[in-house]
Amino acid sequence: MAAKFLVHSFDCYADDSHSNKIQAMRTKGEALRELQLSLVASQQAPTYDLLLATKMHYASEVLLGVTNLHYAIHTLGLMDLLKSGVLSGADEKNFWNILDNTYIDDTLTRTKVTMAMTAGRLSIYDNDIYLSSTHPAVLAQLGLDDRQFISRAMMHVVVQCPRLTVSIRNAIRNPNDVDAVALAVSQAENLWRLTRQNYFVDYINASIKTVADCDDNTLTDILGYGIDFNHAQEMVIATRYWLLQVFLCGTLDTLSRRFPSQFGLSLLPGPETFHGIDVSAATQLARVVFALGPNPSPLTLIRTHGPFSGSIGAWHRQVRYLLMIQPGSEDSSGSAAAREEALCTALRMKRWVLDNCNVILNRLHITQVDEPAWMEALDCMAGEELPDWIPTKVSFGAEDGEIIMKLEYSGVTANGDPRLSAGPPRVFNVRNPAQFGPQHLREWVKGSGGPVVAKGPPEAGCVVETASPHWLCLGGEGASTDPSERVERDVSAMTPTNAPSTGGKRL
Repeated sequence: MAAKFLVHSFDCYADDSHSNKIQAMRTKGEALRELQLSLVASQQAPTYDLLLATKMHYASEVLLGVTNLHYAIHTLGLMDLLKSGVLSGADEKNFWNILDNTYIDDTLTRTKVTMAMTAGRLSIYDNDIYLSSTHPAVLAQLGLDDRQFISRAMMHVVVQCPRLTVSIRNAIRNPNDVDAVALAVSQAENLWRLTRQNYFVDYINASIKTVADCDDNTLTDILGYGIDFNHAQEMVIATRYWLLQVFLCGTLDTLSRRFPSQFGLSLLPGPETFHGIDVSAATQLARVVFALGPNPSPLTLIRTHGPFSGSIGAWHRQVRYLLMIQPGSEDSSGSAAAREEALCTALRMKRWVLDNCNVILNRLHITQVDEPAWMEALDCMAGEELPDWIPTKVSFGAEDGEIIMKLEYSGVTANGDPRLSAGPPRVFNVRNPAQFGPQHLREWVKGSGGPVVAKGPPEAGCVVETASPHWLCLGGEGASTDPSERVERDVSAMTPTNAPSTGGKRL
């Protein structure tokens, strides 16, 4: 049934006629019932067939449109199925392909490696099973083809990035702890060494096709050309490798600024070198988007958006680095005119990437992200302190057939600091999460558009403003049961005025 649902979803994506929509929805209901029965039957020992069915449900929901975030539930299901290793009865090659296309791709719901980096915790894939089975020395003995070897070796590094950011943050909070600083530097050295192996670059260079004629010519003087690939898997590997370089260069930037003496004694490259690598990787990611064309599939957009949005961090750091360089310092190689030109380029690229990330989000009918919120998130992914507005835990649920995003705030921040508003854990349920971005949460936490008494009838632990299409409600442990004390945070200011219509074609 999952395969049938995927076929009908593709038919609906290709031609969203009323009859195709009805057929896809009918098949979806049947497929979901069968998936639920399979989940109940295999609770103790998940099967490979269940994994395949869940992956097909994920792809089907994406083809039907990501606005309602129904696919997020299947994302969480895939995570749960994959976290313990290879499933019984699995075709090992296909299992690793599914894993490779799952553990990092989806940054719209931010539930995997990137979410771990912004939440201050380790990745669920950072365990002995996956670390031992993806180590390059082990892979070399398995007789894998180039694509399999490259993708697994890259996973070995990617899933450890959250661990590195946690170590850097711990060192920043304890600068006099020699062991904490040494651990952060040592982990950075190890991951950096693993990413600098020639087999990564050789494989990617052999996969790239240049595209001279691109629809967007605004940055031809900087980018020169676009980048395309023969196969989707080649695009995934290349963009992930460039994103990995951006991630690691971000951590090196934090270490070099926070601990210049210890960094200078390490085996890590100097600021001018790693900033050059950072910008080069970001430029390649920009070239991929440069050549996307007018009608990419939603799956391509989701896979592209994550690495592309992460590349903003490279330009953000480049601007900061160039502004900090003092004339006559060791880092001030080149003329002042050359540095000024590089600064102008970085500013243009940063603006272009931000704008085109929002173009992709518009195509997917997801709310746009503003610059301040995204810059704070990117800095914390590089090891800086976590912003207070980042929840302790993010999860998804269902209510009345719609996806609800649940944001949990404990009594302390992810950094371990007491929150400004003391008390028991609070849970905020967000309807229509596709139209709710980090900037909205950031504004709310910082006090914009304070609380108002709800107009609708109170429910247990939650009051809903019935006139508001997008709402945030307080519930969970510690919620007031007195109707006079129940309030709804006014999210009218958070609701984007330029949210695109969900009618018609999705692309």
